[in-house]
Amino acid sequence: MQGQQGPQGTDVSLTLKGPAQVSGSLTGTLSPGFDTANLVFSGQSLADVANPFLKPRALSGRLGYDLRLSGPLTLASLAGQVTLSGGRLADPSQNFGVEAIEARADISGGRMQISATSAVTSGGSVAVSGQAQMAFPFQGTLQVKVQNVLLRQPRLYETLVSGDLSVEGALAGGALISGTLDLGRTELRIPSSGLSGAEPIPQITHIAEPADVRATRDRAGLTAGPAGQGGNGASGKFGLDIILRAPNQIFLRGRGLDAELGGSLRLRGTTAAIIPQGSFDLIRGRLDLVGRRLVLSQAQLMLQGEFIPRIDIVASIEDTDIISTVRIT
Repeated sequence: MQGQQGPQGTDVSLTLKGPAQVSGSLTGTLSPGFDTANLVFSGQSLADVANPFLKPRALSGRLGYDLRLSGPLTLASLAGQVTLSGGRLADPSQNFGVEAIEARADISGGRMQISATSAVTSGGSVAVSGQAQMAFPFQGTLQVKVQNVLLRQPRLYETLVSGDLSVEGALAGGALISGTLDLGRTELRIPSSGLSGAEPIPQITHIAEPADVRATRDRAGLTAGPAGQGGNGASGKFGLDIILRAPNQIFLRGRGLDAELGGSLRLRGTTAAIIPQGSFDLIRGRLDLVGRRLVLSQAQLMLQGEFIPRIDIVASIEDTDIISTVRIT
């Protein structure tokens, strides 16, 4: 570090090196009263430096900085850009990740203009663009484009999702997420048995827990208290107004049932308490039961309460002068 004081202020020349491959330089001038500056900062680091603020999520990749501070020592005086290349975001609560992230934030006047593209590990892509204030709670507007994202839980469902969403408001929590998502071919499976044959894991008391084990449980949101805030440090409750559309190709199968449904759902409430409205209704289908094939006359799939699916099915068969009807709920 070098500094030289003159009549116009203090000239600064600083080389930075640190953990997470932080490297860069800071050069310029500070005013005599240290209330204004003309400074240039450029450099790079691993994206891991952001992980303490993202827990339990984890970000990797390479960050680049090219910034200039000209004027009072406030965010409004900052201009330039920050980039992320080759990024990957993992969330232990999801069975997919986001990779190949290429993002850029152009900063000026206390605001940042954001653009990013990424691939989803299960298939498909997500692109984000918009702007936000740099001060907490980061008021802004983002546009999110989802293209053919594959979501699945092998024993329960598999679907392709495409559409456009907007996020408006406080991006740190409290913003409204709205828009329309279209579901492609969707398979919903009724398991032939319970979801798990194992008993629930009893409460475990960890004694002399190693630091790396504690860190893993902390990232997964399985700890409590100050040392284990889980996702609370990087999450907030967001309002919802999302329409899920699937005019057809919602296939409900399992336990002898084979049905195609169609319809739409509207998701209201918040990310902490989703309120679904609407249903997917029968297009055609059949039910194989004790060696007989019954034709479906009614089938409806709704989501209730805490996003719990409810199925209501009526099937019948005519044999000579007898019509047999089965109702399944």
